[in-house]
Amino acid sequence: MSLKPDQQRFLQSFKALKKLFPEDGGENGYNRPAFSIRERQTHDWLRQQLSQAGIQWYEDSIHNTFGRVGKNGGKAVGIGSHIDTVPHGGLYDGALGTLAALEVARSLKPFETRLKRDVLFTCFVGEEVNPLGGTFGSRALIGAVSTKANDCFTKEQIIAVQSGGQQYQNFLELHIEQAQSLETRQITIGIPTAIAGIVRYQYHFSGAALHAGATPMAYRKDALVHASYFIQQVYEKALTCQKALVATVGKIDVEPNTPTIIPGSVDLILEIRAVDMADAYEFQTQLETDLVQVKPEFVHEVHKITDKASGHLSETVEQVIANSATELGLNFTKMFSGANHDVNAMSKVSEAGLIFVPSHDGISHNPHEFTSDSDLLAGLDVLFQSTLALATT
Repeated sequence: MSLKPDQQRFLQSFKALKKLFPEDGGENGYNRPAFSIRERQTHDWLRQQLSQAGIQWYEDSIHNTFGRVGKNGGKAVGIGSHIDTVPHGGLYDGALGTLAALEVARSLKPFETRLKRDVLFTCFVGEEVNPLGGTFGSRALIGAVSTKANDCFTKEQIIAVQSGGQQYQNFLELHIEQAQSLETRQITIGIPTAIAGIVRYQYHFSGAALHAGATPMAYRKDALVHASYFIQQVYEKALTCQKALVATVGKIDVEPNTPTIIPGSVDLILEIRAVDMADAYEFQTQLETDLVQVKPEFVHEVHKITDKASGHLSETVEQVIANSATELGLNFTKMFSGANHDVNAMSKVSEAGLIFVPSHDGISHNPHEFTSDSDLLAGLDVLFQSTLALATT
């Protein structure tokens, strides 16, 4: 079966997406927050595209969008991503995987009777960070979220989608790398073997909120100084760690946060991402041990607040992706993903795989996010060939 996607139609779909909200783009970036009217309107646009291609679409009770290509029924080869963005985000995060999946579905529709397994276009809601937790749409589909009613959905709506993961034999997601490894190494296709898990700890450092002018330096208990030492240790130890992990302190609150008073308390969040979660736990334990031994005068408390398991992707699907890249004459490398994606949830219920293409300068979640047309098309072609291979064997 010699089939190809329509590359120009695919590239035009980005322009059509940009036109949905004329005030978006430029320094303002793209703004389709999770569960917003704009996210719903963009899903409506995707459904129009599916209808125009003769693909019957449907939505579940939390508004995930699906479109099935094929006449076989049963478990399908899922393809897709999300369409929501962070505030002032870029054009390609999520949208690449969704628009590429749309093009694959449209290109396969005229030949659906030749498929041995149906292809299921999927666009998830609420992938970006939101009050219900990131990758909400995909996690809800596999029964990995609380069924308690919330500001967006009722208990019944959440329960109704929990068996949705059973319709997938495979799931493929195309995404920008959101880092600069591929571009730096001049590699076109990345094939992640795993997605790092995430563990977060809340630290509270206590000091004394004394007068900044009247208190001699030798008599101070500056909570920010204590926290600063800890932050530096996080960076230095992660920099020299030989394990596949990264560590970040990205949120910090200082009290009373005024120039005339010595900081009396500091709250911060330590996030560790690792392929092997045992490495993440060990890293934090060592940080804590060193802090107590080296700086026993630092008064602090620590609590674990987030613990998301890492996801290991299908070796079989990895090989299918590698074979597709080779057939297309594209160089590739195996790697791991430090960012979370919907495919992580889908890997718990199906044989799943992830395809990366380069991000210029590693920029993402930013209006200046950019991937060249040639790399976008390379990703599309690999997704198409991989989907075809899984759907016809």
